[in-house]
Amino acid sequence: MSNEPVPVQSGKLTEVIAKNPVLTITLGLMLAVVATWIILDQAAKRKPAQREGLPAFYCTLDDGATIFAATWDNVPPFMTESGKEAVVARVFVPAAKPRERFVAYLEKWSDASHKKLLEAEPSMRFNPHVIKQLPDPNPLIKLPGQKNWLTPADSEYHPILQVKAPDGTPAVEVFPAPATSAPEPVRR
Repeated sequence: MSNEPVPVQSGKLTEVIAKNPVLTITLGLMLAVVATWIILDQAAKRKPAQREGLPAFYCTLDDGATIFAATWDNVPPFMTESGKEAVVARVFVPAAKPRERFVAYLEKWSDASHKKLLEAEPSMRFNPHVIKQLPDPNPLIKLPGQKNWLTPADSEYHPILQVKAPDGTPAVEVFPAPATSAPEPVRR
């Protein structure tokens, strides 16, 4: 078997492949690598795009009295069409009574982190790697009715994240269904 290249002539491709197994294997591997890279690249781009326009989290305009579903293209706090500031409402249900929703706490990004998130590529805004690089990677939180927003440095911050139902039993966080859009009253 000769390692000399065979000139490609019209209709002779099968002969070239048969006479150059090293070339054939090399081209096949290169094609497989390129195809794998294209597939992975498209999958990485497609995953965030699939969630665009879908409800991502509950928000509130009135300190948790009512909630509505916001989509991934919103970065809290954000201004609504009515000119009111919307923040995230973390909604939970008692594990034993899943129909009794309640707003456990409210959440928003600091001004510096909010600005960085708005500058980020929309499909990457809530990527954990982007969040870790924010000036304040943990959001500000507060209880409904509380005046001041808390940072992780505040002693009250972490206990708020340990959510229990109003009766002290375990609670589970819930998220909006795709059809949810109108404001909904919740238990306080």
